[in-house]
Amino acid sequence: DLLRTKQSTTSLSLRDCGVGDEGLLAIANVLETHQGLVDLHVSGHVASIVGVVAIARAVAGSPRLLRLSIGERTLDVQKLRGSDGSKSLEIDGVAHGPTGEVGRPRQRLDDLLVTSALLGANTRLQRLGLTNCSLSGRHAAAALENILKDCTALTSLDISRNPWREGLPALFEAMPRIARSLLELDVSQSSPGLYAIAAAADMLLLATPNPGDPGEGAMGIATGPVPPIQRLILPYEPLVARRSPVEMPVVPAVTSDTPTADGEVVAGLIDARDALLSLARAALSSSTLLEIQLGHDGPLLPVRSWRPGSHASVAFENKRFRATDATLLAFMAGSGGGAFGLTFKMCELGDGGCADLSDSLRAPHVALQRLVLSDGKLGARALAVIAASLLPNSPALAHLDLSGNSKLGSNGGANLSAFARGLEANHTLTELDISRARVPVACLL
Repeated sequence: DLLRTKQSTTSLSLRDCGVGDEGLLAIANVLETHQGLVDLHVSGHVASIVGVVAIARAVAGSPRLLRLSIGERTLDVQKLRGSDGSKSLEIDGVAHGPTGEVGRPRQRLDDLLVTSALLGANTRLQRLGLTNCSLSGRHAAAALENILKDCTALTSLDISRNPWREGLPALFEAMPRIARSLLELDVSQSSPGLYAIAAAADMLLLATPNPGDPGEGAMGIATGPVPPIQRLILPYEPLVARRSPVEMPVVPAVTSDTPTADGEVVAGLIDARDALLSLARAALSSSTLLEIQLGHDGPLLPVRSWRPGSHASVAFENKRFRATDATLLAFMAGSGGGAFGLTFKMCELGDGGCADLSDSLRAPHVALQRLVLSDGKLGARALAVIAASLLPNSPALAHLDLSGNSKLGSNGGANLSAFARGLEANHTLTELDISRARVPVACLL
């Protein structure tokens, strides 16, 4: 009542006053029309999520409020709401949402609820970063879902360096329904990475319309996939062994407007290589995805070049390919098969990466004609796999460059003899470069 009658009031502090739902709802009803209030402090309340959500929505619509203290910190209302006209916002290192620390989870959840409501009111927002903010679980997923639903102009979202856990599958499941403008998504350095990869594959498949599906456009006009992702950066997950099943939390999607308590986690098994194969196939099926990357420092892998009929050339130089990077690339190359040329120049591909690549490129639909693996520190194992797998079975390979790999012939006679037999079994190769590879030409004649 005081606020209604005194429109000149600029600051109200109810810190540690134990304000309940009734009090927060009453304040919320006044906020949207009050012309003077710029500072509001309601930390230490005893209200439920219902009261917090009400105050969050009221703050988002307040004409004058500049600062709100409700959780652990004071929030810059105008900045989050985009009142300055900014189309980009980066929040780094500010913890949001529940944590395991005694006495603090609820306060951080308040910050998360209000922050998401304010960001949702920013209709100009195009680029958003919430990095290293301790985002985790279904609470965070629900908050991000609300932001994506309200920020219809958002094209870039960076939510990397957050623990996430079971939150990512729920968020990925919701994206095909709400992220209609999202072109770039970064969830790198999240944990655990393996089920984030699997969830991303499901998202891409859900985002791809079925042939002949008119979508949701008026008069039956196709609207295209949602989200229309063009660049996707996922967590890097090391391949310790060829098959390494791990437990994967499977959580139902969050669909309510407000965060709910974490649901039951069901243990399942997922294999690392199976997850990468699913991701490769889902990426190729996407009509919008151009690039995919594992980890913030991994090589950027083109997607469209591998689609059937692309006839493209793919080149990498001075890039380090970890086992997971090489395996994903190999699966895309083998599943799509459309590129005519593939070059690795001074790249750390490794014998294991070369083995996966050789196995994938022998598929009958692969159109690859030119393969360059120069100065890649490849050894005897790589030579053996190329000899036994790629050369006898490659359907179109005409040019093979192994120059500069000085360890290729390190195991001597047996591998060189196998390489010679592989060349003899090949019927497509017209050019072979083994300069600076220490492979005696006499052994191949």
